[in-house]
Amino acid sequence: MPVLNNINLDIRDGEFFCLLGPSGAGKTTLLRIIAGVEIPTSGEIYFDDRLMNDVLPKDRNVSMMFQSYALFPHMTVFDNIAYPLRKRKMNEQEIKNAVEKIADTLHIKHLLSRLPKQLSGGERQRVALGRALVIKPDVLLLDEPLTNLDAKLRIEMRAEFKKLSKELRTTIIYATPDQAEALSVADRIAVMNLGVVHQVGIPDELYHEPMDTFVASFVGSPAMNMIECTLIEENGKAYLDAGEFKYWLTKSMAEVIMKQASSNDLILGVRPEDIVILMEPQEAAIMFEVFAYEAIKPDAVVDLKVGNRLIKVLVSRELMLNPGDKVWCKFNRIYIFDKKTGQIITSEVKSHG
Repeated sequence: MPVLNNINLDIRDGEFFCLLGPSGAGKTTLLRIIAGVEIPTSGEIYFDDRLMNDVLPKDRNVSMMFQSYALFPHMTVFDNIAYPLRKRKMNEQEIKNAVEKIADTLHIKHLLSRLPKQLSGGERQRVALGRALVIKPDVLLLDEPLTNLDAKLRIEMRAEFKKLSKELRTTIIYATPDQAEALSVADRIAVMNLGVVHQVGIPDELYHEPMDTFVASFVGSPAMNMIECTLIEENGKAYLDAGEFKYWLTKSMAEVIMKQASSNDLILGVRPEDIVILMEPQEAAIMFEVFAYEAIKPDAVVDLKVGNRLIKVLVSRELMLNPGDKVWCKFNRIYIFDKKTGQIITSEVKSHG
């Protein structure tokens, strides 16, 4: 079984491009192929117009930084950063100038005489980044570089990566399983799973216009609610039967679904922030029972239950709800997916005032 399947990506010069997907998606393998560490069984890799398949890793001018950082424990920070330049047999004055310049950019000049064991996790990460950047690579490959950092430092380093990419104008390909990380730093993102690229787009596109159920559920937190349902037609009207509730469709939406769906088995998708909670019944509103309430910052997440089905809703923390409370819901925006293929059929935005 191939690790990567029909990957076709066009990454622009100077772009901060993210490979986003869970473990086993093929992100690291793709980075290693770009670096030349692994050879693809088929397909071609180009840097501009130059075919790279047979070009040795050392001749690609590509740097790759791993999540382990892989610093030499017996070398100072200066020598760790200088290592790739010495391999290229640059003279010591040029090496000194280059190391000090990149250390200054990364705010680690005061650490140059220290050993890795004397550094914090964030400092070790900056040293590894300095070693990757000191050769002025055409492409910088980052494989889950923030995994070993605490939450606060991860957020700080996201901003640093974004800033560096603009300052250095280096093409960066950044692999991560963290959708919040990808959405915050990337110019564009390729969402991957099991060796397949499901969708490529800017963060806003992936969030608001997902092409399939995988992208819809993987991008966004809390994840999009996915509700299996069946399309039913009655007396010239159509609705989605979710078992515990019915969702009535507009005529135009029903026509699109009937024309494009492979069967009447569908998935109704609705993001937690696109659900409006009402305290009194209204026409076409669906009744739920509050199952759980979790106060998070800056909002709160409410689990609502109807029958055996749970959905998550993002609400203001000012709305205080207790388990067992009855509420009614309307959906501001819905997505309809083909259950068999997982592909998007249509979406609709509604305003409920």
